[in-house]
Amino acid sequence: MKALVRSIKKMGDTFVKAYLMSLMINITPANQNNKQDRY
Repeated sequence: MKALVRSIKKMGDTFVKAYLMSLMINITPANQNNKQDRY
């Protein structure tokens, strides 16, 4: 059971990291587009 919990935690951590990376990648182009639209 402990090994199973560890594997789930590792998967969760990697999933959270990938989710945050995708958020950062999605946010930066949106900010650039907004700046261009303002001008």
